[in-house]
Amino acid sequence: MKIFIADDHSIVRAGMIHLLTALGYEIVGEANDIAELAENISASGADILLTDYDMPKGELISTLREIRAQQPNLKIVVLTGLKHVAMFKSIMESSARINGLLMKSMKPAELKQAIECVTKGKRYIQPDILQLIDDNSFSLTNRESQVLEILVAGKSNGEIAQLLSISVRTVDNHRINLMKKLKVRNLAQLIKTATDAGLI
Repeated sequence: MKIFIADDHSIVRAGMIHLLTALGYEIVGEANDIAELAENISASGADILLTDYDMPKGELISTLREIRAQQPNLKIVVLTGLKHVAMFKSIMESSARINGLLMKSMKPAELKQAIECVTKGKRYIQPDILQLIDDNSFSLTNRESQVLEILVAGKSNGEIAQLLSISVRTVDNHRINLMKKLKVRNLAQLIKTATDAGLI
């Protein structure tokens, strides 16, 4: 299997090259930003692309969509040091059809497992990521979603009540329910948790 590695930290690339070479894989290319990835992946002849999510000089998912259109058989595995549920969902649901998704905190054996899995045509999502998504899956009513969206916009309870044609007491109840469901104690935590969970 031929592997192309994209990461904007040279020490990370060096570590991955050392690990993957020891496992018997052939490294056929490297990139330290999105532009370099887009320019070199096609000519590399890679079977698998291992790419960091957060790199400069472009937007990764749109670039991966273009790569996928040109190389439909390429296996794409995204690695990330970020821990945002909304980002995980966005990557997984992308039309770039990602084959694998792992956090950089993974153990080497898990990277090996992911590569073996995608090579067989299966999808590999790190169990820790699936657990995070499950832990941050909140079921909100339509009205709670409306209240949350307006709260995030900085409106007061009175303004929300006026906008939705409901009483201030009803807004208070929705706000309390939102905090209970998202397990937070104040508005700042509510906004952060809702953002991380992709609710807004």
